[in-house]
Amino acid sequence: MLKQLNKCRILAPSWFAPEDLDRSEHLRLLLEDLQNVRQDKIRNGLAKIAGDVQAGETAFVIQMNNISAMEINSVREFMLGSLDQFYRLSQLTAGAGAGEGDSQSQSQSQSQGYAEPASEGPAARRLRRHRGQ
Repeated sequence: MLKQLNKCRILAPSWFAPEDLDRSEHLRLLLEDLQNVRQDKIRNGLAKIAGDVQAGETAFVIQMNNISAMEINSVREFMLGSLDQFYRLSQLTAGAGAGEGDSQSQSQSQSQGYAEPASEGPAARRLRRHRGQ
């Protein structure tokens, strides 16, 4: 954040120069592969939750073991938005009534334009309550 505001400058140590590392391109590819595997783990977790919601089950919490805080933070907004959508879908399937079609089309239009900020959605409130904030 400080770098983006031009309040600091990050200097890599001299021993960390790419030309000093043996097979730096190979190391870079290995790191990319590792990152892709970790992202796939997160995507698979979200896909499992989406399948559970479509099957009629509820998904109020996402539990993924061995995921670092940095990895969670990289997809936080997406995860909170997904939890909100899953919650809305569960509410739609739970409530059967005459205006169900209207609320479904309204929910679909909201999901395309996502009017409310993710930090104020139901999932964010549940997350804050879980953390005790």
